Amino acid sequence: MKGTEVENTTDEFISKGMRSYIEKLDTITYKAPDEKYVIGVFTDITCGFCQKLHSDLQSYLDKGITIKFIAYPRAGMNSMIARNMASVWCADDKPAALTRAMKGDGLPEKQPTKACMDSIQSQFNAGNIFKLSGTPSGLSLKGEPMVFAGLRDPDQILNSLKTANQKK
Repeated sequence: MKGTEVENTTDEFISKGMRSYIEKLDTITYKAPDEKYVIGVFTDITCGFCQKLHSDLQSYLDKGITIKFIAYPRAGMNSMIARNMASVWCADDKPAALTRAMKGDGLPEKQPTKACMDSIQSQFNAGNIFKLSGTPSGLSLKGEPMVFAGLRDPDQILNSLKTANQKK
């Protein structure tokens, strides 16, 4: 408790722990040229809201928000979606492969290796630890902890990040 404000220290603790875990994962990063904030976003290439977020990617980047995409195949690790996501995460040009997959323009032809599947498994585990209720979901990876679930437009994310970081 801070003065008369109640703080959710459990969420803050979990968020900070998740940050260090995510930093060790093989995320696909789209860096903002004038980076002000970094968020991690759990995504699934078959998720319509994830595809919408990805189609608006340039707007997030233009607002100074770097996005690290974390694989979360909603159908589970034994699904074709997990294998397809592993082929994206193991492509020579991961950002381009993810963009193509999100647009429905195809997947890399290279079959995923065990190491690729293990990488997707680690990311999937992070989502399960985070107790995801769906994709896209994410959290701030820099500055004050902030968690969001569902599709948020770039201005909503930016305003939430600004507000969270003004509370310092």
